[in-house]
Amino acid sequence: MAVSTVPGVALHYDSLNGSNEAEARATTAKLASLLKSRTLLCITQLTYLGLAFHAMPTPQQDNSSDCGVYVLLATNVLVQRLLHPDPVTGPNPWSLENISFNADTGRLQFQRMIAEMIDQRGRKIGTKVDIEITPSPNSTPKM
Repeated sequence: MAVSTVPGVALHYDSLNGSNEAEARATTAKLASLLKSRTLLCITQLTYLGLAFHAMPTPQQDNSSDCGVYVLLATNVLVQRLLHPDPVTGPNPWSLENISFNADTGRLQFQRMIAEMIDQRGRKIGTKVDIEITPSPNSTPKM
């Protein structure tokens, strides 16, 4: 879900054919309630905030195990569109209509990104020596 308080919208992306819509609507209602309890100063006038829920067209997965990969792929598309606007995308950079994802390709893409980050920064996470990523899947992280 992507939320923007300026136009007051909650955009829900569900790659499992709307199976999470009830939870997304409930989350939107709770978030709207929190926002209504606060008033934001926008330029020189006070604005009352509410959220309109929109179920967005989303590429659909064909199993119940690719949710996380689809979330990352969709997020990547949306962030890239916001960072690099393209007139071909049209007036709505938030639409994922006519987009398709391949979970296997996405997994490989993320593995390459992680490997590049490890090459550039090493196996340490964060600025302190708090966690070390170990290459063996059977070992536990060192604290």
